[in-house]
Amino acid sequence: MQLTALANPYIESFNGRTRDEVLDVELFFTLAEAKVILADWLVAYNTEHPHSALGMLPPARFAERWREQRAAPTPRSTRPTGSLREVSVDPATVAADTDHELSLRVDR
Repeated sequence: MQLTALANPYIESFNGRTRDEVLDVELFFTLAEAKVILADWLVAYNTEHPHSALGMLPPARFAERWREQRAAPTPRSTRPTGSLREVSVDPATVAADTDHELSLRVDR
């Protein structure tokens, strides 16, 4: 599937909201005025407007929480402590994790 087909619903939603909230409401007399008004709206859209797909958080706050939750853990010692055979893995954890998260845990 092409990237265009995957992104199209998001683009259409953004375009519709832009038209409803800015383009149909404002009357622009110059290109500079349009750029300023659209830039101001875009800042508000990303910092104040709640998005249902993000748990009713604005994108900026959602990104901030996401970074906090995935903050890098404190560095561990790089000295090897034993063989891989000594590492025990809980099967429930393996079943609940995605392949990416599991590989990150094993690589540490």
